[in-house]
Amino acid sequence: MLSDFVTQKLTRLFHLLDTNKNGVLEQADYDRAIRNLAAAYDVKPGSAAFTSLRQKALVLWEDVADKDRSGDGRIPLEDWLVAHDKLHGPDRAEEFKDHLAERAMATFELMDPDGNSRILLEDLQAYVQARFGLSEAPWVAEAFSRMDVDGNGFLTFAEAIRMEIEYHFSEDPKDAGNYLYGAQL
Repeated sequence: MLSDFVTQKLTRLFHLLDTNKNGVLEQADYDRAIRNLAAAYDVKPGSAAFTSLRQKALVLWEDVADKDRSGDGRIPLEDWLVAHDKLHGPDRAEEFKDHLAERAMATFELMDPDGNSRILLEDLQAYVQARFGLSEAPWVAEAFSRMDVDGNGFLTFAEAIRMEIEYHFSEDPKDAGNYLYGAQL
């Protein structure tokens, strides 16, 4: 069973992913995110870069779509939490951590439009605002400073993976990954 702390974090993530704020996750949320990311990164629809961006984002939608218990293409919060409860179980946790690492890589690639394998504060800020359809996200600077545990001014693939796994599994509010989606701020 998910702890109250993990449930709180997953609920926060759900509401961020629900970009049209209709209470369910659906492909329209991901289509909107694709358009927002393309605009933020000055990627033109129909271009090779747009096709690549869309493919990466749709991989993330497919991950969410697996949590649809009714088969209607809409995932309410309850289904989201039930699915995560199963994925956190002792028989699935290690497999889910591997899956989170893959998802973190796909997300990192979306945050790294220049392909330098480093996420700067500006990269994270642009991604969060575009991905989640936010006009501003003042919590990102504080989150970034907490997640940049080595203080070098950027996040690497390895750090992004660690943050994603901590966000989903950590029970320690002080762990840096808990700041990934602003849950601790």
